[in-house]
Amino acid sequence: MLFDPEKAHRAKEREEDARGSSPEVSALRAWMSTRDWRGQVPLYVRISVAILLQAPSEGELMRLPPERELADRFSVARVTVRKALDVLTHLGLLERRRRTGTFLKGSSPPPSHVCRSILTS
Repeated sequence: MLFDPEKAHRAKEREEDARGSSPEVSALRAWMSTRDWRGQVPLYVRISVAILLQAPSEGELMRLPPERELADRFSVARVTVRKALDVLTHLGLLERRRRTGTFLKGSSPPPSHVCRSILTS
């Protein structure tokens, strides 16, 4: 399953409508939608949060596109995407498989300590 931000966003909204949104996800979405974070939060952190918000259901894996493609989608350098992926890998939210790809691990709403770790890294 390849990462499709538009499709993932719609699916996530439907899922949240069905079970209600967690406070952490709601806070992250609200934070991402404001303009005051621009320039204050590093790009790689914003990209990490954007990727985290696309997480599949608990127990599932979602294959992310190659770093080069993510860099094009976010209009950033590849090294910025790599740093964002490193943050998520360090937190145990990504699984990297050599010659297979990078996979975002599904989880129930992200724990608040994980969100804080990303936002303060």
